[in-house]
Amino acid sequence: MPLICSRTTAVFVYIGESTVTSSSTLMAIATYDDDGIDPLRLAPVREGLLELWSRRYFSRVWVLQEVALARKFELICGDTMIPWRYIGRDSLARLGVFGMAWQIPIPPVLHFDHRVFTQPDRFLDLLHFASSDCGAHDPRDMVYSLLGLVIGSQVQGLEADYSLSVDQVYVNTTLSLGRHFGWRLVFQHALARRPRIPNLPSWAPDWSAPRSSSKLPTTRPLEDTVAITDPLRVELRELVYSALRVFTRSETSWPV
Repeated sequence: MPLICSRTTAVFVYIGESTVTSSSTLMAIATYDDDGIDPLRLAPVREGLLELWSRRYFSRVWVLQEVALARKFELICGDTMIPWRYIGRDSLARLGVFGMAWQIPIPPVLHFDHRVFTQPDRFLDLLHFASSDCGAHDPRDMVYSLLGLVIGSQVQGLEADYSLSVDQVYVNTTLSLGRHFGWRLVFQHALARRPRIPNLPSWAPDWSAPRSSSKLPTTRPLEDTVAITDPLRVELRELVYSALRVFTRSETSWPV
């Protein structure tokens, strides 16, 4: 997939039939000048963006790779075609869409800067970013769709293998991340989500599940000064003991 996206002359994506709102919004975005959009047109544009961004395409995790690697990207809505640069991150920033005045949810792909995540040591952050608001029909793609965004053909020994089950993919990903980033940080991600993949050990993050905690995992492990009576610290300790037993068991009997 990375080779296909990066070597094609252009990528054309059809997101569905147009509506009166979507057509006028795309036209307004494509023709605005440095002074921005006429204030009288802001409300209709806002509603139009909400309608466009609610379409399933913008929440697909594969979109991150398609947009990041394509040499030329054209979005088609009905009979309207618009270059991605008009609705991409930089263009929306100039419009002021990221400002508080708009107060609208923005799909991850529209504020995604793939250059930040190109190094293997940012793969855990990339997983966290993508799984926050993106989805995939196949849960394995929550990992596999991101591998092509990182420099190198493999990330910490991971590669796409659809012969593996979803829980095997997530367990292998967890073991790889744990060895590279430290177990405590990876367990924070596991605790921040409510798993819904059958047979997935409690210490392995379910990247297909939404966060269940409002407190985001940080890129730093928990401070050693946290009291052992802290419920999170206690649970983390139990998860550590559980995870360590993985090295003494077969892959068909993961500790839970």
